[in-house]
Amino acid sequence: MVHGVRLAGGRAAYCNRYVQTPRLQEEVRRGRAVALRLGELAAPAGLAKMLLQLAQRCVGYYDDLGGALRAGTANTALLLHARRAFALVESDLPFRLGLEVDGGAGAATAAAGRAPPGPALEVRSLGHDDFDGQLTHAVSAHPKVDPRTGELLALCYDLQRARVSYTLFDKDRRRLAGAHVPLTNARMVHDFPATATKVIVPDLPLEFRPELAARGRFVFQFDPSKPARYGVLDRRCEGEVRWFDLPGHYVFHYVNAWDAATAAGQPAVRLYGCVARRVELALDREHPTLLEDGDAAAAPRLARIELNLADGSSSLEYLLPEDLPAEFPVIHQGYVGSETRYCYLAYYHDAKAEAEVAHRESCFFAGWLKYDLRAERLVGKVPFGPTHTGGEVFFAPRDGAAPAPGGGGGGGGG
Repeated sequence: MVHGVRLAGGRAAYCNRYVQTPRLQEEVRRGRAVALRLGELAAPAGLAKMLLQLAQRCVGYYDDLGGALRAGTANTALLLHARRAFALVESDLPFRLGLEVDGGAGAATAAAGRAPPGPALEVRSLGHDDFDGQLTHAVSAHPKVDPRTGELLALCYDLQRARVSYTLFDKDRRRLAGAHVPLTNARMVHDFPATATKVIVPDLPLEFRPELAARGRFVFQFDPSKPARYGVLDRRCEGEVRWFDLPGHYVFHYVNAWDAATAAGQPAVRLYGCVARRVELALDREHPTLLEDGDAAAAPRLARIELNLADGSSSLEYLLPEDLPAEFPVIHQGYVGSETRYCYLAYYHDAKAEAEVAHRESCFFAGWLKYDLRAERLVGKVPFGPTHTGGEVFFAPRDGAAPAPGGGGGGGGG
């Protein structure tokens, strides 16, 4: 389901609509769930269902669900590119939405932020979009749009081939470049960072092991004995991928990345993310259980990673204490791929309380944070209060505000 809120003329309009994917429409027609769900892959029956559906798909049995790259749920994230809006899930092509204001101003007007005054709002399902046949792989939940060029960086992992596929489109949806990058083995790559010149491919040890379902365990398992690797690739795929190793960890969401210099003046990539030393995916639901056995040190925390392009070295430093785990970082979208001053994060309950509810409520948040990446210090903390909780936060710049040079300053910048 997509939820929309429009603020105009001192009034608010709200609209929610189910994304009418082929899968949803066919399951409504049949009156039952048909396609395999991620949460089923934690039991022998789920493994058997996966193998059966793979065989049935080969003979066209599930064509009514949408076929290849069109059988997903479109329920994870949203994307605006080239005056079009999309709902995303990482097993599928982008699913286009029509955003209408005042009964038909259209998606282009809404996406461009030029909606006329008035409260009317409508969200319509328009269908999957393969960019006029140029997009031949799924798109992850978190593609990147370069605010300077309008380019779209689309990446997705392929469990069958143990690789990621990357495609670069220009502001007018024309394909500019693409590459397949092999991974250590079949792994989840939920998000990735990118700079103005490079795309960074995370090769982190959250591995796809379908045989575990036969033993009642979830098919994605984190292996703490293996290192984390980051591949640096030129945005236009010129040259080879350069790999950097770090101690094992996983990152579900990155803050941002940019081209930088080390303290010694050497060229580097600097990136920030919510780094978890260990992650366990719960068997009875699809969210991650971010604290394992009450171990606060394993929870995700804001961290800085630096990849030295001159000597091949790398470093990781945590920026928030163990008792302040946080996730779902956001920034001003005008700074994607360039130096950013501020980021905003949702923080969890304190470590003790979080450990007690780790298997029930670990994806509910206690409040949100504002962090100054330039000064590397916490500058704001807004708790929801003891009787309230919330989800991830969003950043909306002031109308007409432009990103400030050098990563933003006061006001709404960065």
